[in-house]
Parts: sequence; structure tokens; C-alpha cells
Amino acid sequence: AEEAVAFLATSANAVVQVETSHPSNCVQLLQALRCEGAAMMQLHFDSRSRLSKGSRLALYLDAECTQQIVCCEGDDLASCESLWVPASCVWLHYQCEQNREHAWGFKMRAATVRWAAARESALLSMPHGSGWELLQLLCDETPDVFYRPEVLGNLLRYLQHGRAPYKERVCQVLLSVLPRLPLRAVAFEWRGFQTLERQVAWHEALARQNRNTGGALLPAASQTMLDLLVELRAKMQACEVRAWESSLPYMDDVAELSDLSKWLLAPHLSRCPRASMRAALRAVSMPTADARWFDSWSLQLDETLVSYVDRLTQHGGTPSLDMRPAALSTLRGEHAHAMAKLAATDTRARCLRFALLQRFNSLLLKLMPLVHTAHAAHAEETEGEAGADGP
Repeated sequence: AEEAVAFLATSANAVVQVETSHPSNCVQLLQALRCEGAAMMQLHFDSRSRLSKGSRLALYLDAECTQQIVCCEGDDLASCESLWVPASCVWLHYQCEQNREHAWGFKMRAATVRWAAARESALLSMPHGSGWELLQLLCDETPDVFYRPEVLGNLLRYLQHGRAPYKERVCQVLLSVLPRLPLRAVAFEWRGFQTLERQVAWHEALARQNRNTGGALLPAASQTMLDLLVELRAKMQACEVRAWESSLPYMDDVAELSDLSKWLLAPHLSRCPRASMRAALRAVSMPTADARWFDSWSLQLDETLVSYVDRLTQHGGTPSLDMRPAALSTLRGEHAHAMAKLAATDTRARCLRFALLQRFNSLLLKLMPLVHTAHAAHAEETEGEAGADGP
């Protein structure tokens, strides 16, 4: 555990970053990105990076720019989003002579993924060579290691670090451990995780500013961080540990979407959130619902229900989110033959289920920038660095 913590501490600080103004100014730039002691660097471009026509960005191993690693012009930048380079320093050369299309420019981060020892005696003081694998092994085999306050504190400090490069991985480890974590038995100030809300809010504000210009959604690391906050608050409430008062105005909606997703996928393992059920009951004008209505309901029936509604809307009907659930009380004849299993369901269950799916899609549409995409390719995408470049 100590080696894994030391690896995290070192990797959080072994990060350098360079970026243009946004959108990019016309500029000539030659800059070194140096990670001291690195045997291998990972170079990662922000997914919003776009070069104007005629612009050129190249990476070299030397200041004289004779040992080229890669060269990108215009749209070529998308093909080299992440590179691994066996060096401790690279030189970036950027040329932009015009930007009439207001291209965003670029943002690149260099992080150490492997360290080099200058001499044999230094090997013992180096970070673990397979730090992430070690962390995952501890999570799988000895999760009680994460019950130690000092380990939890170091993981939290890593997440609080503005430029820590692998926050998504740390959040995923904590999410894996959380269901087994005895919160009341661990002497840790869980409200300290509230400090992470500031990063989520900062990135969400930047995503909102860029939404109308094709900007990226919330970074996957912040999406996973929000997942962690939602699950931790739910765990605290279940364990009768007082949760903090969230500063995020959408926290309750995100928690509802998370709980509703779980229930729709596995109703036998969870409960439908009260807010969702209340909204659905209002939509179908029912005072109460019987949980047994959905005992035999399946995801295949959901697919059939959505397919039926899609057919209705394709023929000039009301948009699905505005459609009255009562319209499903009777299935139309031209579609009913292909919908035999759906037609055999309880009318009340069918209408209520559709109202719950409407609730799910309304929340999803509202919270789309915050939803965790789980796309590994964007795991280190950034929308600014809260705590470093952020407020």
C-alpha cells in the first residue's frame, strides 16, 4: 500500500502542460516539455484541440528539431491524441499564420509513465514500475488496505491535485471498494470528499461555455468523480453517516438518474427512486403502484416498447418525450401483431413503465454533459485544471 501511495504522489507531480490561447492566436512557438527522471512519457492532446488550415504542430527529440517524432497539420491532430515517447524531454514546435476559422488551438499534457534510475542505488527510491497494476491488485485481493485512513487520505489528495493525470483510475478503484467499505468503522472525515465538487463545477461551467461551439463534454475523469460523489453520499446515508450539503445544484438529479438506471437494469437488486416513481405516477394519474407489476418485466420488453413508440412518432405522432403514457393503454392494430408480448402485459404496468422511461430520458437529456461515458480514449481529457488553472 505504501508503494502504491508513493507512486500516486510522484505521478501527480510529474506532469507538465503547454497550450495555446483559445481560439489560437497567430504564433510561432518552440517549447520544451521536460519530465525529470522519466524513462517514458505519455503525451496527451485535449480532445478539443483543432488546428487552423495551414497550421503545423511537430514534436522533436532535440532542440534543433532534427529528430522528428510526429508532425500534424490541420485535422491530422485527431489521429495522434495520445503518444508514448521513450524520453524525458520533447520539443514542441507550433506555427500558426492565420486562424480565420477560429480553430481552438491545442492543449497538450506530458506525464511520466516510467522512471529511469541514474544508478543502481537509486532503484529502491524510485516509484513502483507497475503502480496502477499494484493498486488494482490491492483492490481485488486485499481491499481492507483501503480502509486505512492514511491510504484514503492520500487517494483524496491525489484527486484534489489540479494536474494529477489518472484521476479516473483512482475513482474507479474507490468505486470498486466502496460497496464493502465499513464507513462507520473507519476513522476518516468523509466530508473531505466534498472538496471534489469544486473541480466538477469548474469543468461543468467550461463545458457549458463551449457547448454551442462544439466543445467537449465533461471530462471522463470528472464524470467518474461525480459518480464517486453520488455513490459515496448514498453509502453514507445507508450507513447513517451524515452526508455533506452538496454545492452542486444538479446533485439530486444525478443521484436520481443513477438510482433509476440501476433499477431499470436490475430491479431485483435495487429500488426505484421515489422521485422517479412520483413523477411517473403523476404522468399516468395513478395514486399508487404495485411493485409486482414489474416482476416479469424484462429489458427485451423495454426494447419492444421503445420500438413501438418509435414507430408511432415516425408516422407524425407526438415526440416520445411529450407522448402521454395513457396512449399505450391500447396498442394500435397495425403494430399490435408484432408486439404480442408487449400487448400481453398489464396495461397499468405498460403505461407506468413508459412514464419511467420518459423520466429516465428527460434526466439523461438534461444531464448529458455530466454522464460518465466510460470511453477510455478520453480518460485524461481536460476542460481546464481546477486547483491549477481553475478558480
